[in-house]
Amino acid sequence: MAAALQKSADSTDGTAASTSPESSGTSAFHFTSSHRSSSTNETPSPPFIHVEGVPNFRDLGGYPCRPPSSHFPPNKSYVTRPLTLFRSAQLTGITPNGTQTLSQDLKVRRLYDLRSEREVNNQTHNTRPASVEGIERIFVPVFREQDYSPQGLARKYKNYTDPDEDESHGYSAGFVRAYRDIFVNAGPAYKRILEHIRDHDIQDDSGSSRPEPLLFHCAAGKDRTGVFAALVLRLCGVPDEIIAWEYGITKRGLGSWGKTIIAHMMKGGEEGSGVPAMTREEAERAVGSRAKNMIVFLKDVVDKEWGGVEKYMQDLCDLTAEDIETVRRRLVVEGDSPYGDGTGYWKPADTTEGNEKGPLGLAKDDGSGREREQRVMTG
Repeated sequence: MAAALQKSADSTDGTAASTSPESSGTSAFHFTSSHRSSSTNETPSPPFIHVEGVPNFRDLGGYPCRPPSSHFPPNKSYVTRPLTLFRSAQLTGITPNGTQTLSQDLKVRRLYDLRSEREVNNQTHNTRPASVEGIERIFVPVFREQDYSPQGLARKYKNYTDPDEDESHGYSAGFVRAYRDIFVNAGPAYKRILEHIRDHDIQDDSGSSRPEPLLFHCAAGKDRTGVFAALVLRLCGVPDEIIAWEYGITKRGLGSWGKTIIAHMMKGGEEGSGVPAMTREEAERAVGSRAKNMIVFLKDVVDKEWGGVEKYMQDLCDLTAEDIETVRRRLVVEGDSPYGDGTGYWKPADTTEGNEKGPLGLAKDDGSGREREQRVMTG
């Protein structure tokens, strides 16, 4: 899939199907008109933020979660810290306006690139550099010695394109295998990002110190990026159903670029590359992000096989229990979620309420009586 993404990087402007968060209480960050998009077909936000030229850019903040430790009052509401962890697709199409949004408005000083060295080096026909002006690019490849032989690529593509073993289960075992492969190889890469969260601070406009915002990305911002996002949200105590919903909106985040990726996948790679031409069904499956795939990965791999996210971070990310607690404490803050409390607001698509409301629903703010548009899970 990475090969198709490289081919498609120059054939689109990379504009995400996203808009900025509305300023009506959903975020402390107030966007100017230059950060909004005029397209009526773009994905509502939050969590998407419009960074010009960067597909699938969104904030991991604002999701309801547990208190970070027993020292915090249990009767308060807690959320993941807004405007601190950002995820996206590759930045090869970023514009000067996008660079300004990223570095000046969102205060990102470092970005973590999860792509392999080969992926980055293969951008020979892309005139834009892999780095972004004013932001340090830290190369943390998930796969350092990945098998790029024709046989190895064929095995990788098979995981993403195989049909479900049992359609009634609603998930792909191939995707779960692919995510397990990422999971067991990504420890050193994910460690660098977790250490950033643990160690780096920035002064906000009021002079107060807060964790320094960061961006992490791979090619599409779906798989390697999605696994890390899921693990961090899990560590913060975000419910699995919400983690899976956050993963599942990737397809919408890719917007029109996703269609370009599918078209290139259907053409296949260069002769002798080992990248097969896909059918449309296979390509759409490979680009997809079904919530159930993430649910099964968390249950079967993270929990049953590994014993939980904290054990994974200790064993493969080489973090101490104290490190992990520090990361969690820095990423969880007191506050009400713009998405609700994770129970009454988040409705699976197969529920009556979810079907009636579709991809967006109206939900009341607790205690205020005000109604505003909220997402419901669409899976």
